[in-house]
Amino acid sequence: MSVRLGRAVCAGVAIAVTSACTSSLPGRARPSEGPPGGAVAPFAPSVTVLESRRLAYAVPRPDVVNRSFTRSCRPTLPVKDVDALGGVGGLFVDRSVDVFRRDGFVAGYVQCRSDPAGGRGTVAAAVEMRDAAGARRAVRDLVPTLAGSGDRVTPLDGMDGATAVAGVDRTSGRRVLQTVLASDRLVLYQYTDDTDGRRMVDTAVRILRSALARARNYRPTPLDRMARLRPDPHHLRRLLVVPAGTALVTGGGYDLDAYYGLAEDPEAERALLAGAGFVGMYSNQAEHQSYSVYQLAGPAAAARVRDGFAAIERRLHRDLVPLRVPAAGSGSVCFAFTAADGTLAQRCFFTTGRYLYQVDAFGFPAAGRTDPAHIASLAGRQRDRSPR
Repeated sequence: MSVRLGRAVCAGVAIAVTSACTSSLPGRARPSEGPPGGAVAPFAPSVTVLESRRLAYAVPRPDVVNRSFTRSCRPTLPVKDVDALGGVGGLFVDRSVDVFRRDGFVAGYVQCRSDPAGGRGTVAAAVEMRDAAGARRAVRDLVPTLAGSGDRVTPLDGMDGATAVAGVDRTSGRRVLQTVLASDRLVLYQYTDDTDGRRMVDTAVRILRSALARARNYRPTPLDRMARLRPDPHHLRRLLVVPAGTALVTGGGYDLDAYYGLAEDPEAERALLAGAGFVGMYSNQAEHQSYSVYQLAGPAAAARVRDGFAAIERRLHRDLVPLRVPAAGSGSVCFAFTAADGTLAQRCFFTTGRYLYQVDAFGFPAAGRTDPAHIASLAGRQRDRSPR
């Protein structure tokens, strides 16, 4: 189940290369002007984004580290090329982007979350470099580009090896803390703004500790194998309905690492999928509808994941209402619920053989929340297309 709306969707915006979810950070970026001398030739964006999706595993989910960060924000996405590091909600200024370009950028992934009740936000990110030396150089060269007038550069208390840049956001007046740390080929970064300085430091330390632990378990794709990455290695897209319309967004190549960035309950879903022989996942989404397929080890494993996903949904969505949808077939699990951003949604899970399908309908009036007609037409279309 993705950070939905469609275990592959976020607040109605698909998990596409250039998509993100609501509200952006204070603008801190300007367009980068061409590669400086000494820049390393990048991989093609179509390859970069596939490795960036895998890198999601090395980036801690702020909402998992601290449950107060409930709302997704911009930027949350896999990075398609080095220039996107300066163009996704203003994460880095142009000089910072040039550092990554020069020192050997390979891939990047960014997670943003906010705490509406606490009036604070945080970003966790990882940038994969060509080698460990490039990651160390990037950290060294990055710090001066992060520090503005009046900012203070200092070690981060409680986090050995991390460098912090502390300052005040001129627009909001909130305190800002940016920290960077190298771990083998990865540059780990976090940004936090808060009115409470002590709480801000605690957030930064907790996120970086989680990032460091995750980075040590992450295995970058060897550079000589990058070109072999494929968006649909298990040929799953052919199993899905392709929604009509100009807003179609597809997402594929999701292995267990890449899937971490999509999950509603990342650790529970990772364990469930790993135990069921998860092979891969693919998704198609257009306006108000989404179709996803998961390939598991066999029919029993697919049914086990269906039931496990349903149990997670019941735990996460207190207003969940079961729906009877015959069009989804025998054994299907369907329900209506309200997503974290207030979006009204309906969802069905059903299996055919070793495949688990997830179909979502969203964006309809509150009065129709429990009317199964919305989801029934979509689930029926997908059921008819699914192999028996």
